[in-house]
Amino acid sequence: MMRIITHNGQFHADEIFACALLLEHISDEMPIERTRVIDAVEYTNTETFIVDVGQVYDTYMINFDHHQDETLEASNMLVLFYLRDAGYISDRLCEMYLDKMREISMIDRNGYEDMTGFQVNSLIKSFNSLPNGFDLAIQTARGYVRAQAINELLEEESREAFDNSEAVAFGARICDKFPLFWKSYDECLFLAAPTQDGNWAVHTINAKELPLTPVGNELFFHAGKFIAVYATKEQAVESLLHQSHSI
Repeated sequence: MMRIITHNGQFHADEIFACALLLEHISDEMPIERTRVIDAVEYTNTETFIVDVGQVYDTYMINFDHHQDETLEASNMLVLFYLRDAGYISDRLCEMYLDKMREISMIDRNGYEDMTGFQVNSLIKSFNSLPNGFDLAIQTARGYVRAQAINELLEEESREAFDNSEAVAFGARICDKFPLFWKSYDECLFLAAPTQDGNWAVHTINAKELPLTPVGNELFFHAGKFIAVYATKEQAVESLLHQSHSI
């Protein structure tokens, strides 16, 4: 039976996300044993993933510790690249994970240095104070990992929705379905699409450089000026024309 071994004591974001990646992409039935005492036979057991403990990095034997070699990335990155190279995840999904996983690894290895704001490492570390903190941390990490996997599946649908959009003015398009990743296409500045409750929303690609301005019939206008909601498609088109003519 496949299982995971990681260290006991205080847990950190790197092994939590390494475990989450394995559970989501190989088997969600793998039990996790937390210990620093590992039987020698486990190091060559190809059904036992040894994560962030054991002083061995060997992808063939599925051992993923980095503490013995300061040049190695943290365990979450070692597991991520293993999953890609072994064919468990696509290159594209690996790319979608990469920025956040690299940040987790960097903080784990080098500390926070001059970083400010919310960090995943701090979030995961905070769970250590709870009796069931490890399980909660794993659940949190798995939620993120699963969401990115679903986003990969939605990419094709997003592209199709955007390609079927209609240009209504310079830099402004309207879609019959919201294309989730439209900002990454860098092909329009303002976009309108229906909301889940039947209204219409207008979005800007960059609220700092291209803030939305109200036209007067908004059901909702966000203070951050990145989204405005209208009752009808016609009102959303009116807003798009206004945004386009304002630049």
